[in-house]
Amino acid sequence: MPRPKPIHDELAATKLAIEKVKLAKLEKDLPKASPHFTRYEDMPAPSPEERERFTARLSALTETLEARAARDKRDWYLSMIQFAP
Repeated sequence: MPRPKPIHDELAATKLAIEKVKLAKLEKDLPKASPHFTRYEDMPAPSPEERERFTARLSALTETLEARAARDKRDWYLSMIQFAP
């Protein structure tokens, strides 16, 4: 004859079942997540305003980098004047 389960095991199993049902209901009510784009091909095309902002920002950054490189090069040449013959 099988041994009956202790009452605390039955209560724990019932509580677990209730929590699983609650979790399933909460997960069902969650809003759908927006898609995450992992590849360039999956991304939507930028709007003309976004494209213009991007090109302006990229131009500004490259100009800054080029100016910094030119300044560093000039500073290096000026620092080497003392060694010129």
